[in-house]
Amino acid sequence: MTPKILVVEDDIMTAKILALLLTRAGYEATVVHDASAALGAVEQVNPHLLILDVMLPGIDGYEICRLLRREPNTKRLPILMFTALARPADQRQGFVAGADDYLVKPVNSNELLSRVRSMLFFSVETA
Repeated sequence: MTPKILVVEDDIMTAKILALLLTRAGYEATVVHDASAALGAVEQVNPHLLILDVMLPGIDGYEICRLLRREPNTKRLPILMFTALARPADQRQGFVAGADDYLVKPVNSNELLSRVRSMLFFSVETA
């Protein structure tokens, strides 16, 4: 089974790079660019992992995370916050919202893929 990853990223170039990187690593990547599309795609795609930007048009990534944690079908979905917000307070807010991990852009592709592999290992093992 190929793990499915949903990427929620409003920057088109960053989204394309992430999708290419994940696809080349053997994952099935789906990309959406805003909060409303993200919430719909979570239900349609049923991803094994969500890579979520914080600064999105409309609802921010923190609120998306909180919404997903309240739902029975998504409360255990692994969520990796991937954002330019680097302050410790931003990271803390991400974890309080329910993120499982938090990476600050720009990031080394090897580090990103290592985190993805680790998060998928535990989520697929316990599914």
